[in-house]
Amino acid sequence: MFPMALLAVACAAPVPKTLKAADPTAIVGKWELTTATYGGQPYPSAHGTKWTLAADGTAVRDRTEGVATAKYTLDPKADPKEFDWHTDEGNTFVGAYSLVGDTFRVSLRLKGNKRPASDTDTDGTYVFEFKRMRDDP
Repeated sequence: MFPMALLAVACAAPVPKTLKAADPTAIVGKWELTTATYGGQPYPSAHGTKWTLAADGTAVRDRTEGVATAKYTLDPKADPKEFDWHTDEGNTFVGAYSLVGDTFRVSLRLKGNKRPASDTDTDGTYVFEFKRMRDDP
């Protein structure tokens, strides 16, 4: 019985919140959209979007129109850091991202186009900025 109690305590241990941006698990969590643009112009149809990113590369996008699942891949060691979004509908968007504290910004273009040069590249790109959603203690 003692090993089971120890296992329960170990599984309940909190995940450290001091992850570095270069750590691929630092992006895992719930994110709420704060700004969205396309080609440098406001993109209001994205308003209210929330992303939940899991460590296994699965993602859930929750919007006013409903919930959709996707996959994401990233390369935090690339320059710029690479983030790709793979929809269940078969579309892939290539992008660049930054993660600073609780702010996650990604610039995306449909695959077949050149990857954005940075997370703020607005030339023919969607740029989304998210804030990390924290659960109340």
